[in-house]
Amino acid sequence: MDKKKTYIIYAALGVLLALVVAVGSVMIAASKKKNDELGDKLDDLGKQGEQLNDAIDSLESHRSELEKSKSQLESEVASLKSQLAGLEAKLADAGKSYEDEIKSLKAQIEQKNAEIASLEADIAKFTTVYTIDIRKQAQLIDELVEYIESACPYVRVKVPILDEKTGEETGEYNLVWTKVEELEKEAKKNAEQNNAEYVEGSWREREDIVYPRVSVYYEDLATGYHFGYNEDEVYNSASVIKAPYICSVLETIAADEKRYLDSLDAKGESPERVDSDGDGIAETTVIKWSNPSYDLSETVIYNKATMFKAGSGKIQEMDDGTEFSYYDFIKYALEYSDNIAYQQLRKRFGFSTMTSLAQKVGASSVLKNGSNMTARDAGKLFKEIWRFVESDEKYGGIMKTSMQKANHTVIIPLGVSPSKALHKYGWDTDSYHDAGIVMSGDKPYVLAVFSDLDKGGDEINEYLRGIVKLLNQLHRNFYQ
Repeated sequence: MDKKKTYIIYAALGVLLALVVAVGSVMIAASKKKNDELGDKLDDLGKQGEQLNDAIDSLESHRSELEKSKSQLESEVASLKSQLAGLEAKLADAGKSYEDEIKSLKAQIEQKNAEIASLEADIAKFTTVYTIDIRKQAQLIDELVEYIESACPYVRVKVPILDEKTGEETGEYNLVWTKVEELEKEAKKNAEQNNAEYVEGSWREREDIVYPRVSVYYEDLATGYHFGYNEDEVYNSASVIKAPYICSVLETIAADEKRYLDSLDAKGESPERVDSDGDGIAETTVIKWSNPSYDLSETVIYNKATMFKAGSGKIQEMDDGTEFSYYDFIKYALEYSDNIAYQQLRKRFGFSTMTSLAQKVGASSVLKNGSNMTARDAGKLFKEIWRFVESDEKYGGIMKTSMQKANHTVIIPLGVSPSKALHKYGWDTDSYHDAGIVMSGDKPYVLAVFSDLDKGGDEINEYLRGIVKLLNQLHRNFYQ
């Protein structure tokens, strides 16, 4: 290679090297600038990092404070809840205390109201009893007593029992009902035969004459005023017992029904109703009795061979196969004094309800013997019947309706007419009674007339009715 070419090559290499150096310088300069920019950015990022770290530190510090505040607030809430629970407990205790105090105050108020009512009753009694013409009432009572002791149209005469073989008196005798009119005629005839002066009523001095036993009890249900004549004389109650007995059964059933309905009410439930008459309307309330025997709608088929009982009533005349509910038996016992109906009720319910009722009202004669009763105890029992029929629309209403329809109306109902009466008569050996409640306007009273006048009949009825009329007049005088 010649020197010219060599110089050219060296020159080109030099130019190339210069270019490389120049480019390197430019690149280094650019790189340095970029590095400077990156350094600035790093510085900025460092500063921002420091700021963020400071911010994070600040947030951490604030979070820590918030956590402390939260913890403190939670502690305060827990404390407040504890205080609230304590206050609620105190409030409950206080409420119970106030509730007990309120009950006590209510009881005191009721007692005071009862005392006020008693005083008002005393005032009313003073007004109606003590401001009337006492002399007139005393005169009427004397008239009543004289009437009872002298006006009876029949007495009993002791007829000696003779020995069948000897014809001599055995020392025993039968009591035979004898008309007073006949005794008067006999006494007058004897006086004429003996040329003696006839003294009316002289036959009463005879030792073989037994005057009837008669007892009376009257009580004004508004004032409590009462009058009695031999009112503690004990008799066989006969059918009079049927009314208080049925009352004792119905009171028990009514109380059981009320307990059931109250239990549903306490649970916010309503009783089931069914359509019992097929008209598409559910009108009958279904009661779940505590004792199945309390369902009076159950039926019995009459069987004369096993159910017949002699005496009063209509069922004994009916055919075998006749169907009765226990509601029917109550109706027949009260309205017709039906012995079969009463026997079926006694068979189903026993006698314990009657014993409880007698204990409740203090009818001691009934407690000694379930078939005994005095006029005073009849008054107590019929007073309870009145309370029941006035306070219980359903079962008391059954009694009220049937006792108003009760047959044998010749003593009390006829004696107080036109006033209405709820009554029950009784007629058996040595027993002829009537007892009831006379609805004399808004001043009802209890009346019991007991006797051993088992002869019955129109004249006896008229005599006993005369007693009723005098007592009714005594009652009316208090309110005229």
